Amino acid sequence: IRATSVDNDTLYAECTVNVVEHLNHCVCGVEECELEDHECESVTWMKWTDATKLPEVSGNYYLSCDVNLGTVQYMPPANTVVKLCLNGHKITTSVARRVLSMHNAGVKMTMTDCSEEETGAVVVPEGSSAGNQGAAVWVRPVAGAEFTLYRGTLDASKFTSTNQNGAAVQVES
Repeated sequence: IRATSVDNDTLYAECTVNVVEHLNHCVCGVEECELEDHECESVTWMKWTDATKLPEVSGNYYLSCDVNLGTVQYMPPANTVVKLCLNGHKITTSVARRVLSMHNAGVKMTMTDCSEEETGAVVVPEGSSAGNQGAAVWVRPVAGAEFTLYRGTLDASKFTSTNQNGAAVQVES
């Protein structure tokens, strides 16, 4: 992925895609599932091609390229239900901050990675912040928000803060 800023307000990005067929699979990311927390069934996934944002409409999506959210965090609208297969790709921001924020009422996100090597990840970039905003995923369960990860990596290991270090998941009660 190559991102360029033409002006201070807009981030433009190109996404180079290697054509790899994405097969329908269970939300857990494997064909022969033995997990007891869900009923394993094949999900039909829609291709997501935008390299600068993530879906804001409920649905089942798989990434076709890495996604850099720029200077904003992904905060789905209230009552959005998204299943996202990383498909071996990474989601990050261009500044050290939260990447995914399950903050709004009723937001439910389920994430998996069907790639053989499980290279899909949500990554807080290296850097620091004066606040507590270095989580790969921030969840606010009091608002009814949920986040479930079956496969993939959450990485905030290179983030530092004056208040706390980075965390893979931050839960606000």
